[in-house]
Amino acid sequence: MSTELRIKLAHIGMEPAIIKIHEQRIKNKLAYLKRKSSNVDTSNLFAERQRLIQHRRWNVRNDARSTHLALGFLTGMPYESLEINCEVGKRNRHIYPKVCEMVFKYGPDETKSTVARKVADWIGM
Repeated sequence: MSTELRIKLAHIGMEPAIIKIHEQRIKNKLAYLKRKSSNVDTSNLFAERQRLIQHRRWNVRNDARSTHLALGFLTGMPYESLEINCEVGKRNRHIYPKVCEMVFKYGPDETKSTVARKVADWIGM
């Protein structure tokens, strides 16, 4: 049931480290180009590094969180034990559709509306 989600969570856990390696390569290349000559246009490299940073900080983080929540839901863990510091008003609604999508894909055969209702009740929305 949740073996696929466990694998997905492990891969998502490795992704930030891989992205950081690429960020460091770009940072080193920028430093080299700056030392070599000051009139080289490095805006493309700088923009690429910023895109990687934003991808790591927002997309990968949210994917890891939604995968973690979906796995917790499918294994029957209470929501409060997974997100101890999450306040009721801050239960981000942008995570909810991803959690529902993963529960529908990897969970028992149920309709999307049933899954959405159960996940909403579990989160407390």
